[in-house]
Amino acid sequence: MKAIYQKPFFILLAVFIFLTTLVFYIWLPNLSFISQTIFSSYLAPTQKTGILVASLGALNTNFTAISRLLAVAIALLFGINFSLTVYYLKLKLELARTVTTSLSGLLLGTIGAGCASCGSVILASLLGTTASVSLVSALPLAGNEFGVLSIIILGLSIILLLRKIKEPLFCQTG
Repeated sequence: MKAIYQKPFFILLAVFIFLTTLVFYIWLPNLSFISQTIFSSYLAPTQKTGILVASLGALNTNFTAISRLLAVAIALLFGINFSLTVYYLKLKLELARTVTTSLSGLLLGTIGAGCASCGSVILASLLGTTASVSLVSALPLAGNEFGVLSIIILGLSIILLLRKIKEPLFCQTG
């Protein structure tokens, strides 16, 4: 089982998580459409696949340039962060602060990635509709601040994980 945990495994894991997260961000505003497509009894599997692949074009049509950049950056950093976390846990089996930071980055990334309206939907469930609309409209980047904050937290998390990974496995004596 040890042979599976080689460098290519962690690179492939990071790429897989990046792509999965990016697809999630693209499909998030249209989850009802996606679920109707997947569970439709009227469409053949090839038609479903074609529709789902074509819906990924929403990255260009439903996202502004800055939200596109934020979504790709957050998904990429989250993939790297996830892979490093798995590697770190494999090495040391300690969770504490680094996993919490990673999960915080993912939560903020989900709120801030994509369009501001998607983040507002999540914010509305946390703060209420009136408060979240007022908050998002008052922000200079119209809600994209959450994405920027997520990138900062994910970046810090990656730095912390890399420092933890570099630490020796055993305490050095004298």
